[in-house]
Amino acid sequence: MKKARLLAKEPEHLIPDCDEDCKRCDFDRVLAKLKRIQAFKNNVKFLQRFAKTGTQMERAYAVMLVLSNEEKAPFLGVAKLPGGEVSYAQRGKVKKEVLIGVQHFDDPRFNILAYSEIALKKRLNLYSTHDGIICTGMRARYPKKLVADVLQGTDYQFRRDGDKYLCPTSQKDEVGARLNIEIISAGLSVSLWGNAASEKENIYTALAGKVMSKNVDADFHLSLDFFLKCESSNCSIGTMDIRTKALLKDYMTGRFSDKALMDAYMQEARAQMKNINKRLLVVSGRCYEDDLPAFIDALKPSKIERLALERVLETVHRPVIVDSATASSVLSQFWEDLGEVAIDAVVNDKALAKEIYAKNRDSGKPPSHVLRLAKNVRDSKDILARLPKLTGLPPIAAFADNISRVYRVDGKAETVRELEKAQKGDTKTKAIACGLLLAIDSLKGKEWLFTKEELDYGKYLGEFCKSLLECDEKLYKEALQNLLTASGSGVVV
Repeated sequence: MKKARLLAKEPEHLIPDCDEDCKRCDFDRVLAKLKRIQAFKNNVKFLQRFAKTGTQMERAYAVMLVLSNEEKAPFLGVAKLPGGEVSYAQRGKVKKEVLIGVQHFDDPRFNILAYSEIALKKRLNLYSTHDGIICTGMRARYPKKLVADVLQGTDYQFRRDGDKYLCPTSQKDEVGARLNIEIISAGLSVSLWGNAASEKENIYTALAGKVMSKNVDADFHLSLDFFLKCESSNCSIGTMDIRTKALLKDYMTGRFSDKALMDAYMQEARAQMKNINKRLLVVSGRCYEDDLPAFIDALKPSKIERLALERVLETVHRPVIVDSATASSVLSQFWEDLGEVAIDAVVNDKALAKEIYAKNRDSGKPPSHVLRLAKNVRDSKDILARLPKLTGLPPIAAFADNISRVYRVDGKAETVRELEKAQKGDTKTKAIACGLLLAIDSLKGKEWLFTKEELDYGKYLGEFCKSLLECDEKLYKEALQNLLTASGSGVVV
């Protein structure tokens, strides 16, 4: 209501500031017509007629004068626009956008909408700034300060370098996708790298949304670049033709955010690279062409990952493209078909590799984790293969032998779990269990599991147990026999 009464007094608020030396200003005629309507500002009946005839701005102005005569706040509709949601009073036969522009004449997010009809009909160029609407006549002249204001209102922290606004992440050796927007009439350009792009922002619509012109797009030139750091002097990627016309069209209509555009562009770039009919190795924006050792080095793999990568990639004759510089991300691309091959490179046992792959295929574990499991299985088999094969052992001997093998293969924690479960047996067996816990420094807090006799006996057997757990494989049988003899079991192995 307050805005309506202000326009009833001063229709000049709807007349743009002139920034061009025109022979005849089209807005002089607009103001004259608005003042003609103003003369009837207290005659609602006449104003309602004006709200149905004349130009769109004249109708919208008449609606504002009708509102200025109302004592109660009018019913408001809500519209969703690129600048956000906006409320407006619906009256007369006026286009919604023009109504919104006039009713929000002091809001730079929406006021430019009021001028759509005259800008298109008279081929004028108008710009919405914080200080009001500026008209530059038939020549596009995007204000430099407006560019700065628009960019400052985004999530980005652009830095200006001469006539360029640069992405805050810009570095000399930057790689990846880059969006370039040239504002031709302002003599300025904006560059944004894909790694800084926001899901919420669209720089082009933010800039173009401040303009009302018959051909807004003509004052902008948009392009997308794809940068790779090629480690080869004969790079195949330099010959790629990445299609961008459709992507930029969707972006300029607001369908894509900055990030969505960059993602779609990178997807197109990857598709083009994958069409190259040979092995091409690309990781994190760096192309190694067909230099397999250099590519693997860039992934900084562990020893077992390196074995798996070398075996797998030797069989691959198509492009390998990954964003994440990890061995697991590369192996994941081929795990479905070449998982067994990768595992076999670590265990050197095709049957074992097939068994491990089948067991973990649908586990969701990353390839690097499965490779570590495979190495542990192989190491366990190697450890057990070096120990003497002892069969037909009496229970007390079998108990000590089993715990020793668990310790050598699975380590301290699993050994403790096994010993905690072994609480059945005679005094000699439990004394050996106590001695084994003592030998691996895990008896403290578990003394209650044993009688005083078993504890005393176990402490005596501690050194014999430690010898069994840590001795060389060639001395294993002798160490087991020494423990059994010290326990007083009378068992001979």
